[in-house]
Amino acid sequence: MRFTQIRKLILITCALCITACNFLNDKQPEEGQTFDIGNFATQCKLDMHRFKYFLDQSLKSEMDCLKKNLDAYVSFVSRQDANYIQLKELLRFVEKFHPKDLAMGQKVLVFLLKISAVLFGDTEERIHIRSLEKMFQLFHILNRDGILLKYEIKRLTKENYLSRRSRLASMLGNVSENFLALLSDSPTTKVQLDIMALAQETQGIFQERLIGLDLEFLRSVLFVKKIFLGGDPAFLSLENIRDFLKKAPLMTVSVFDFILSDAEGIWENSDTQYQYLSAFKNLRQLQHLNFPSETILTHRELMALLTHLIGDKYNVAKFEEALIQFKQRMVGGDADDYNQQDLNAVFDMAREVLETLFFNSVTYEHFRGLLEQPNAIHDLERPNLPQYEIISMSRILKYWSTFHHMLTRYRFFTDRSARQIYGDFYDRHLAGVNRMAIMRLIFTRMIRAYGFQNSDSESERYPFLLDKKRLRQFMYQYQGFLYESKLLNADLERTINEISMGSDLFQAHSDDDFAMNEDEMTEYIAMILASNKMGKQVMEQLSTKCYLLPGRSGGFDLPCYRENFYKVLFDDLQLSRYFPKLYAYYLSTSTTESFHHLLNLEGNSRILDDDKLPMTATDINRLLTAFSQAESMLIRFDKNRNNFLDSTEIDSGYLHFKNIIAVLSKIGPDQDGVVKSIFLFLLKHKKIPKKSELLMFHIFGQKKGITASRFVIGLVLANIINR
Repeated sequence: MRFTQIRKLILITCALCITACNFLNDKQPEEGQTFDIGNFATQCKLDMHRFKYFLDQSLKSEMDCLKKNLDAYVSFVSRQDANYIQLKELLRFVEKFHPKDLAMGQKVLVFLLKISAVLFGDTEERIHIRSLEKMFQLFHILNRDGILLKYEIKRLTKENYLSRRSRLASMLGNVSENFLALLSDSPTTKVQLDIMALAQETQGIFQERLIGLDLEFLRSVLFVKKIFLGGDPAFLSLENIRDFLKKAPLMTVSVFDFILSDAEGIWENSDTQYQYLSAFKNLRQLQHLNFPSETILTHRELMALLTHLIGDKYNVAKFEEALIQFKQRMVGGDADDYNQQDLNAVFDMAREVLETLFFNSVTYEHFRGLLEQPNAIHDLERPNLPQYEIISMSRILKYWSTFHHMLTRYRFFTDRSARQIYGDFYDRHLAGVNRMAIMRLIFTRMIRAYGFQNSDSESERYPFLLDKKRLRQFMYQYQGFLYESKLLNADLERTINEISMGSDLFQAHSDDDFAMNEDEMTEYIAMILASNKMGKQVMEQLSTKCYLLPGRSGGFDLPCYRENFYKVLFDDLQLSRYFPKLYAYYLSTSTTESFHHLLNLEGNSRILDDDKLPMTATDINRLLTAFSQAESMLIRFDKNRNNFLDSTEIDSGYLHFKNIIAVLSKIGPDQDGVVKSIFLFLLKHKKIPKKSELLMFHIFGQKKGITASRFVIGLVLANIINR
């Protein structure tokens, strides 16, 4: 059905064009005169069926035949003006030879005359014979070059795209130049095409919904026209069309650069990153210069667009408050409108992400031999690489500062699989460096938007900090988005408490100052993501040993899970690579102690710490986070790497935890000795002291020679977080 209608559309369109060509008889009927066309017969046989292959086969012979037939036919048509052909005159041909298609023919002709009015300065009631000649040339270009373009595009793959990119660009450039030549002498008029009306008429012509043409989606993306062509987003002028034809080759290639790039290589393939970055910069250059304060997109239009894009997967209404807050806090200005300045701010964020990835990749490659050694790195000298040319010098200095800071100060990096190794050696990977760099970039912007200005000695490195109160404000404003996108599935207040403590206490950069900086949050979220990766594996493997209880949350019976957890972690999945020190502890300690270590960490991990409830997938993920936090703390303070903390190392650990212990114990900062007694009592007796016990231990207790194993560290972690 659809191909038949396409054939009819093309045939009628070509009929329009041929009547204006030089194949017409010189002698025309005089004005008002009508010849008898009853005995008129076609001059050659026309295979109309072939017109459905308009973009697959050359139709030159069919078009020549149509010219010949119309050349003969036009002699019998009376025209009011020899320079123009009226709509009613064109309909006679359709009525004579295709009476069953008269209704559709009228729609087609009205449609084409509207286009001609914009392209060539005609009206919707008549068309100049010169315009018809150009219309025919236009369709000739579409047939000839469209076949080649379609063939070329169908051959493109991710593997061969880069080698064929220049050929595609050349072909697009030729088509664009040919179309522009046709429009070179077209008069400028105020006539414009209503884009939505044009789309609706197109659907009406085909009498069915066109494949890929969703009118509501089209309406939601009309703002793109304003970004690249300017003017009213709902209308197309001749100037818009010319501008589009000039930009189309580079714009189309840039879009293919995004579509056919190796998305999996975005974290460590500099060629892929360069391809993305170049395409993005090209699209930025193609933007129309709208006034900075001119509205491009409204909040309502943005919501409609998101509904069309992801509405089948998410309840987009849950994202609305987050979008409003993002606009107000991160972008700035009225949340109801996005003007050109706002869009430029969003584009700058995207550019910063792409430039960061590319800069880090080429710089990491330069230092790869050094960076992939298992030792700490204390300093690096900024290189001057030719690949930096695509980035401005001011931003090179900015990206270098972040790169240098991360590579010389970060202790843990995720690997290609987004997991982290908690061992005595450094394990750096480009993919991990880039992932964490982007996380750090996001948290830097978030803290700047929601945090407070830092006034201490670290203010140059961390000009803004985020405290628990401001974190709570952010989390409540974004909770709809976080829950709907499955980034959050626990109690909000508990999550806020864990983020605050987890980032400020249990990371390599944690400083126990009751405020979070971008490094603390980056390390904490990277730890969460790595734990979730391993948690999914553990959950799947446990299901082969333990019965998975039915229900939405599911979960395993506690005795079975506890019996098999270490076996699954180390024997079945061989995740000892990521927890080498924990594995050594597991092999060297008693089954009872390793079991109690599991219970300690389980206590601060479970959503509901109740032995009657099963161990769910969420609980497993959080348990692995707790293991990771314990390992991180041990590695931070275990300077002699003997897998437990001696008295000197415990003193160092006390300085780290004393502020939080003082707050939780409600003891003033002037009672440092009492706070330390609480800390040492917890390590020695493995429980929180009562007031009488604390008094006796503080005055008479033996505090020398206290050590702490991983079991004790897990207990301290559990008690701090649970309180």
